[in-house]
Amino acid sequence: MTYYSIYSYVNSQNVPSNMARAQKILELIIKNKYYYSAQLLYAKIKYLLGDKATAMNYLRIIIKENHKNIDAFTLMIMIFNDEKDFSRAKEMINEAMIDNLNSSRENVCFLVAKAKCEMGLNDTESAQKSLNDALGLFDKFLEENKKSNY
Repeated sequence: MTYYSIYSYVNSQNVPSNMARAQKILELIIKNKYYYSAQLLYAKIKYLLGDKATAMNYLRIIIKENHKNIDAFTLMIMIFNDEKDFSRAKEMINEAMIDNLNSSRENVCFLVAKAKCEMGLNDTESAQKSLNDALGLFDKFLEENKKSNY
């Protein structure tokens, strides 16, 4: 089984059959505009397939309706980073942190996307802090996992 991270892209000629099926199913589900979790999954699939415009359209809808959705903000920041639009990514980071301070501080993907934006803005000191925070969360996760296995 091949794993596709959110940071990787799938060549449109080599779309795995399970991803193509998931996309079709999600297209049926998202016709109901209130299924935000399905819309987020659909945006992630579109992003992985390289259709950033469609992903952004759905992310805007999700954020407009649910300003606390840190995953939608994170994916939007990743897209802006990919486009090297670091100033817009920074705006999204600030917007996300205003309403979601705790969630943004406890989300490794958000912190990594934030660090990438800060590197793009040549703010290496802040990027290093963001990555250290992400590593701290990872260490905390490992420690909690270790305790629960005893």
